[in-house]
Amino acid sequence: MNATSQSNSSGAASGDPPNTQTQPSEQPNTHQHFGFCRALYDYQAPASSSEISFRRGDIIEILGKEPSGWWDGLITSEPAGAGEARRGWFPSNYVVVLPPGEEA
Repeated sequence: MNATSQSNSSGAASGDPPNTQTQPSEQPNTHQHFGFCRALYDYQAPASSSEISFRRGDIIEILGKEPSGWWDGLITSEPAGAGEARRGWFPSNYVVVLPPGEEA
């Protein structure tokens, strides 16, 4: 029996979130636009990292993509006006890319 720990207890209807095995490189300085995506699962970034946390349903602007599967993103819409935009790395297997024009 193989015991694994899972940090997501959201109980998403589509099952448990995928594993995140590789880590992103350093934060890029450029601002490109690769479209938008919607979070399929909650993701809690480790403290003091260049990653961003998000909740299922959040819309993330994609600013960069790495072959490792980590994407650079920007979250600008916070629920109940809870703060300013946040930028950082996130696992691409936790999101679905939205067709153009469906970012709202």
